[in-house]
Amino acid sequence: GGCHSPRAALREPSIRRGAHIVAATKTPPEREEAGHAGTSDLSQAAAFVLLNVVACIWGTQHPLIKQAVEGMGGDLQSAAAAASTLNLGRFALAAVLFSPALPRLPGVLPEATHEEGLAWRYGAELGTWMFLGFAFQSIGLEQTTASRSAFLLYLNVKLVPFLSAALYGTRVGVGTWASALAAFVGTALLSSDGAPPCAGDAWSVAAACASALFIVRLQDASPRCVPVQLNSATLVAVATLCMLWSLSVAVLREGGDLAAGGHG
Repeated sequence: GGCHSPRAALREPSIRRGAHIVAATKTPPEREEAGHAGTSDLSQAAAFVLLNVVACIWGTQHPLIKQAVEGMGGDLQSAAAAASTLNLGRFALAAVLFSPALPRLPGVLPEATHEEGLAWRYGAELGTWMFLGFAFQSIGLEQTTASRSAFLLYLNVKLVPFLSAALYGTRVGVGTWASALAAFVGTALLSSDGAPPCAGDAWSVAAACASALFIVRLQDASPRCVPVQLNSATLVAVATLCMLWSLSVAVLREGGDLAAGGHG
């Protein structure tokens, strides 16, 4: 016992755990070769191209949501109905596509694991932040331009280190402060299209804050959950909240129509 240094003693449990994981997940030679062949198919260049394609697709959401919201008419209730219906459709479809990876529900299925329970718990929280981000973005696009909304929404990345410091006490260095200041100034310049600030801009900033909180909390959730199960549970949570939003808008519109008919 005395021949082990403290550093070696700290490393031993990690080494034993690593060896245990490797032994538990070791595959037969033929499956191992197939796995290596599959992972080598995607080169770094292909991954870079795919990442940029995803970025291009992601960038189209602002003008598309703007067009959908404006296409439903000028009144606020019609725009809210369009935004809620659009978000419900997109996230319901995503939830269905990822439904095969849904974790089992603890308390409902006895074979559900602790990790699956965590996936549902974190999925509910992350789904709430994701829902708020997309809902605030849609509401903001009713009153601001698509380009200004995009620039303001991507303040989320600059907000992450400061929210992480507030929640987890992480240190924010001078370089981070300087780069964040430069990013904020750049966003202000890019968003200055001659029109005065409006309520839609504030909604877009609120969407950026919700998105940043999603990223910060994802950092805590991802090591504790199976990624595909966490993603599936999150999408179910977002789709459920979108459904509740859409139903509430429909009820409010129906009540408004009945009130208007009664006055008529």
